[in-house]
Amino acid sequence: MGKKRVRGLSALSKLKSLLTDGDIAFQEIIREKGIFCSFLTYLGVVIATTIVTLIIRLILYSMSDLQILWPDFTNNVLSNTIALLIVPFAATLIIHPLILLLGGRGGIAGTFKVIAYALIPYFIISLIPIVGQLSFVLTLMIAGYGFMRVHNLTQFRAGLAVAIPFLAVYLLMNVVGLWLAINFGLGG
Repeated sequence: MGKKRVRGLSALSKLKSLLTDGDIAFQEIIREKGIFCSFLTYLGVVIATTIVTLIIRLILYSMSDLQILWPDFTNNVLSNTIALLIVPFAATLIIHPLILLLGGRGGIAGTFKVIAYALIPYFIISLIPIVGQLSFVLTLMIAGYGFMRVHNLTQFRAGLAVAIPFLAVYLLMNVVGLWLAINFGLGG
């Protein structure tokens, strides 16, 4: 029995397929024209999870003795949301040249779509305490699989396309943290 081919999956069906049957999800993602649909889906999840996070934080703060200033709190949430809107574009500009160096054959729109859809489960699962912090592993796995399908990369090369930027950011954060700790006594 071969893989079934599905046309016109809704955004929710596509997200479910990402977690249950990546082949079907990425068949549909590859067929999408441009980045509009993937960006709207990503945007909807970012806004929804931001609202849920805001509600959870407000409930927790109202139950505690912490006094917060509403404008500072909302500015923080709004600035984080704006930053999250930039993430898939910035990641695409960083990762796509690496994919091309690794022999990838898809366009930059394909890279954007993979990154946008791979980040969505992270935002949803990260709402769950403790478990949510590990959801980036699922994001890396979905991105790697997506790069295999969209850019016709081998599993090893798709893994490199995911691992190299992740390790570079991790090392950069540790170097900056160490520099701050040494020079300013921060982080200790």
